[in-house]
Amino acid sequence: MPTAKLQEILDAVQTLPPDDRQALREFLNNAPKDNSNGASEEMCAAEMRWLAKHEAEYAGQWVALDGDRLVAFGTDPKQLYAESRAVGVPNPFLAYAENPHQAQWGGW
Repeated sequence: MPTAKLQEILDAVQTLPPDDRQALREFLNNAPKDNSNGASEEMCAAEMRWLAKHEAEYAGQWVALDGDRLVAFGTDPKQLYAESRAVGVPNPFLAYAENPHQAQWGGW
């Protein structure tokens, strides 16, 4: 459900002429994506490369990454988050390291 402010904006957009609505659409489509945790696409790519290379070493555990740097690992993601913040990484990338040799089960 939209907030009151967003609803006000949506109502105003409905009154715009077609050319202005198209200009707004183009503006929104070209606006930078908002990463709520502040991570850049480059950092996420670095973290995904790290996982591809090292995931088997940490299979069955959570890892906290800062770019391509391992910050912490263990079984409790909340603890890893706290440890990461304690060493100056405010928004660590947390991932569960799967065992690449174990079959995945999706269920029915």
